[in-house]
Order: sequence, then C-alpha cells, then structure tokens
Amino acid sequence: MRTMDHEEQVETTSVPPVHGRPSRRGHRIGADGKAALAIGLVLLGVYWITMGGHTYSVDGETYLAGTRALFHHTTVLTPGTDLDAVVIAVENKNGQLTTAAPIGTLLLFSPGFAAGKIVAAPFAVEHQEEIIRLVYLSANSAMTAITAMVLFFLCRRLGASRSSAVLLAIAYGLGTWAWAHAQTDFSEPGTALLLTSSLLASVHWWERRTTRAAALVGFLAGCTVLTRSSTMLFIPVLLMAGLVGHSVRVERQRVRQLAAFCCGGALPAVAFALNSWVRFGSPFDSGYPMMRFSTPIYEGVYGLFLSPGKGLLLYAPICIVVVFAVRTSALTHPRYAATVGGILVTHL
Repeated sequence: MRTMDHEEQVETTSVPPVHGRPSRRGHRIGADGKAALAIGLVLLGVYWITMGGHTYSVDGETYLAGTRALFHHTTVLTPGTDLDAVVIAVENKNGQLTTAAPIGTLLLFSPGFAAGKIVAAPFAVEHQEEIIRLVYLSANSAMTAITAMVLFFLCRRLGASRSSAVLLAIAYGLGTWAWAHAQTDFSEPGTALLLTSSLLASVHWWERRTTRAAALVGFLAGCTVLTRSSTMLFIPVLLMAGLVGHSVRVERQRVRQLAAFCCGGALPAVAFALNSWVRFGSPFDSGYPMMRFSTPIYEGVYGLFLSPGKGLLLYAPICIVVVFAVRTSALTHPRYAATVGGILVTHL
C-alpha cells in the first residue's frame, strides 16, 4: 500500500465541519464529482454528435435482436421481426433460434432499448424502428463516457492530481478506439466499464481490507465475465492481488477475504450458469461453437500491436507513453502495476 503524505492524510480523515463550513474531504469529493460529471458530459456530447445512428455489423444486429427478445421476457428470436435482418442465430436446447450473445451484454443494452421504445412511442409506427435504433445505439456512448468517469476516480484514488486524472480520462475517451466503440454496436464498452470498475474496487479493497470490499470486487469481476467469457482469466489476477500483500498477515483473515470474494462472484456465476442452462442445456455452454486456434503467436502479437488492421500503436498511438511510465508506476504502485500487467498478459 502506498504511503500518504501529510496533506493527503488530512484530506482522507473525517474532520467535522467548523462554523458550518464543509470539511476538506467533502470539498475534495465535491470537486472530483463535478470534474467527473464534466468529463462524462463532454464525452457524451462528442459521441452523440459523431455517431452514425445505425448498426455497423452482423454482431450489432444480433445484439439488437437478442435485446429485443430479452425485453419481451424470452431468449428466442422471432422470425417475423428479429430475423428480418442478418443476424448470427444458433439453436437452443429445444431447437429454437436464439443468439449466443453474452447475457451481460444484452442486459447492459436493455436500458437503451427501453429508452428507445419510450422515445419512439409518440411517433408514427413507420418511424418508430429508426428512433428505437438511434436511442438503443447510444447506450455504448453512455457506457464509454461513464468508463472515463470511473477511470478519473481510479486515477484520483491512486494519488494523481485532479488535472492529470482529467487529462488521462479525456485521452482515453478521445485518443483511443474507445471513441470508435462508443459509436458502434459491439460489446467492448460494457466490458471496459465493468473491468475498470473492478480495478477501482480492487484499489479500495487493498486499502480498506474489508470483506465487503472483497465481495464487491468478486461481484464486479463476475459481472465482467457475463459480458465476455474470456475475461474469466482476469479473476485469478484480481483475487491474488487482493490476497497477497503485507496487510494480510493472519491466515484466518486471508480465508475470510477469499470467502467474501467468492460470495460476491456467486451471483453473476449463477446468472451465467442459469442462462446457459436455459438456452443451451448446460451451465457451462456459452453457445459458441468450438474453434481451433491455429494462428502462430508471433503473427497474432504483430496483428494486435503493429498491424494496419487493428494495431494498438496505429489506432491508439497515445498508448506509447505507457512505455515511459512503466518504471515510475511500478515503483509508486507496485501492486497496481502488477495487476494491470497480469491482466494485459493474460488477455494477450
């Protein structure tokens, strides 16, 4: 855990107001809240101005069809409406057509679809579908803007100045492909929001060492898996980061932390298993077909970092500054640096 200087200790101590004036901690929280809100509103405005208002892929149509079905309390696609567009449909355990889209992604898209239905209600029937789609597709814009806000709070929790945290949040929102994803229909924005929230909760867990904090990290990590099953690889990283540390000296305390983390993750785990069983007949079946991974590792790494198709350095060149900050980050916040490094390696 990092050592706080005197000023930071004063700000994080509950000091009663003097002569009706707010405490320094209250002033700091209020200022951070206003800064985060400003970040979210600015990014949301940019995303809405630049969005296309239509689906960009067959995946997007599939998510829309799955969300529409879920809104009608089912996972079965309706041939008359859901299958008019080109979607990726798979058979459920009863031979009916459904989608393999993660249930967490469909749930995150559901508020946008519901808002679209409400906004479209006063308009003529022939125009309602276009309005529903426009509002529905703005869900990713909202999720990306909120992710930047969470990132701001994460930076502040790690000790960054307010101006630096604002700059990094804006850089994420407008300097990476988060901007592109905010205007499309993919699942990445929801996954990014939950993963960033998991990291913020993890930092809180490391500092407070309470079972409630451990349970919150487990819950958020489990919810992340509901949007993308491959993020299950991140759970051991987040768990080990919470259990391994100088502040956990008693084995009994370590066991309590582990139990709380597992209890927090139990609810999303049950949701995953129940959804898989209802749709595909097995609690471990995600609906996706088995695939052989045959691409050479060196080719895949080149594609992810340097290729003109989706290379990190070409599509988010601002990320190059990370190379120059790794040493400082590792010395200042070794546990956080190791956690993020572990997530990056397992994801790669």
